[in-house]
Amino acid sequence: MTNVEQGQMKEIADTVQNVEHAFVVVQQNMLGMQKSMFGLQKTMLEMQKNIATKDDIAAVRSEMATKDDIAAIQEDIEFLKENIATKEDLAEFKSEVVKHIDGFAQQNQKFDIELVAAQSKFSRVEARVEVLELKVGIGA
Repeated sequence: MTNVEQGQMKEIADTVQNVEHAFVVVQQNMLGMQKSMFGLQKTMLEMQKNIATKDDIAAVRSEMATKDDIAAIQEDIEFLKENIATKEDLAEFKSEVVKHIDGFAQQNQKFDIELVAAQSKFSRVEARVEVLELKVGIGA
């Protein structure tokens, strides 16, 4: 075999080796792509399990508030804003109630003092009546 033939044979052998290497790389890439496709299939199956159906969407829509429902709620909120007492209103009311209670307590104290005074006066009058009864001779 001549040098030229040997060179050609070496080139053919190198080319075959390059083709074999390229074939192995292509096979590896195909395996990687196949794994990716299996992953995509798995993801799609999971999505199909979790995706809402027309019936699911209809069920959600049937539970949703309508514009009329929301308008009624807004009316209720406005009514509450206008009619419910604020903290300030309640504090003012509490202050007024406490003032009235203080007034009643002061009146009660006055009545207690006046009652003690009246009882004392009654006791003195009763003692004088007993003395007079003894002097007049009506007492027992």
